[in-house]
Amino acid sequence: MYGVEAPDGIGQLNDLQTLGVVNVAVGKAILRELEKLTKLHKLGLTGVNKENSQAVMSVIANLSLLHSLSLRAEGDQGLQGCLDHKFSPPSKLQSLKIYGNLVTLPTWITQLQNLAKLKLRSTQLKLALSLEVLGKLPHLAILRLWKNSFKSKELIFLFQQGTFPSLLLLEIKDIDGLKSLSFTQGAMPRLELLHTDNCIHIDNNGFSGVSSLPSLKEVMLKGDCNDELLKNLRNQLALNQNQPVLKGA
Repeated sequence: MYGVEAPDGIGQLNDLQTLGVVNVAVGKAILRELEKLTKLHKLGLTGVNKENSQAVMSVIANLSLLHSLSLRAEGDQGLQGCLDHKFSPPSKLQSLKIYGNLVTLPTWITQLQNLAKLKLRSTQLKLALSLEVLGKLPHLAILRLWKNSFKSKELIFLFQQGTFPSLLLLEIKDIDGLKSLSFTQGAMPRLELLHTDNCIHIDNNGFSGVSSLPSLKEVMLKGDCNDELLKNLRNQLALNQNQPVLKGA
């Protein structure tokens, strides 16, 4: 849960490409070791906090070959105030996972022009503003929104026209208070897979605009669903020109 303490001298592994999940809360020595691992392609870190976050971000910025990054912090504070430093992310970054309280997305997210995969959990984000920012990422293909990724008693997902132009998979899992998912005409033009898991609070008419998703192939529902919701969703899928299948229900 809290990662591992990396052994002394790990920075001597000059050709190391994958490392994780390392706890960086144990001291500054591990950060000095990490900055030597310039050939890393994949890195997972936990224990990021306000005291070490600026140094952590500096290390990450120098890992120019990094393709995949995971950042995690436990507790109520989480990552709040930790990722807001002036930061130039690695240009090759394609996959990002963030676990821990954020409230607002760091501004450098908009620089991730090559980002293809994003997973959020426990980030407690403000919904509308976050979807606006993420919807502009040009190459985002996989978006996984897990438990407590957004904070509100009632969550209404509204995906606007022209947003998420490259998204292929949208996965929504264990999100409490989720009432509806709505897709306006022109949103997510390439979406093929829509998966929801344990989102039992979705209203009877909680899915809307599904019939207008031109590339949709599959809708997967896991967990409890009421009959009215399923009827409504099946009717929309029947109107979709791509004739997507409904699974799990």
